[in-house]
Amino acid sequence: MKEQNHISDEHLSRYMDDEFSATEQTAVNEHLETCKICRNRLSQFNLLHKAATESPEPVMEGAVWPGIERELDSATVHKGFFNRYKRWVAAAAVFLIAITAGWMLLNNQTGGPAASTETTASVNRFSFDFGPYLAGLSEPDQMKRFTDGYNREEVELDYAIAQMNVENSPDRFQELMKNLPQKTVYLLNSACCKSMQVTVQHQGKSFTIFKQPRSHPVEFSGYTTKHTRIGSTDCTLVEAGQYMALTFTTDFAKYVVIGEENNPMLTTITQELTAQH
Repeated sequence: MKEQNHISDEHLSRYMDDEFSATEQTAVNEHLETCKICRNRLSQFNLLHKAATESPEPVMEGAVWPGIERELDSATVHKGFFNRYKRWVAAAAVFLIAITAGWMLLNNQTGGPAASTETTASVNRFSFDFGPYLAGLSEPDQMKRFTDGYNREEVELDYAIAQMNVENSPDRFQELMKNLPQKTVYLLNSACCKSMQVTVQHQGKSFTIFKQPRSHPVEFSGYTTKHTRIGSTDCTLVEAGQYMALTFTTDFAKYVVIGEENNPMLTTITQELTAQH
């Protein structure tokens, strides 16, 4: 059975707490209608919530718990999840604090390594945010934010197609990709669905095609979007200096095509993928 794209645990929890926008809620609903695995996981989350709320709360003595409770009550992170399980989370937090303190003491005594100050790249994990990718075409730090944040990995074309479940798709994507020379294929793994990236070198110019599920939201943080048409296809256009991005939806997928604004292949690929055959 082919691996499918599934909703993350965090997004299922937020879905249960009605924390999504109308667009995000619709995307999750559409996914749940067709994905038995995610429906089963949602049921398990509901059972976990019921078990947690009916179980006795752990007893924590001394002055440790009040401070943790104040922090949890004032936290700006995902409150719905912590409001359900905050006392259990707090118990785990106390245990981790003790372990961490012991580790730090040991390292201070033995001259061990200092704690790393490196932070994890931050990107939107529900929608695919191509703003950092556009910025990264001229700013390497932004490209690293994009590639690390979405856990991008280089793969073979056939593997990526199988992961995306697009090999039986009636559009021309698979045929076009196999006929394009000098291409590099990636999978973006760290959103609730996967996206496939194909970067192509053609006649001295490069351009990139992203493909993701049709209902999956995309955005371009830091950029202004506007409407345009390529032939009879409605597109979202983003201009970023010498680069541009076209986003359009077919009956089978959502595409983002990015390259230099004077590269005619962006229009050609858009017309090919949206043509009726």
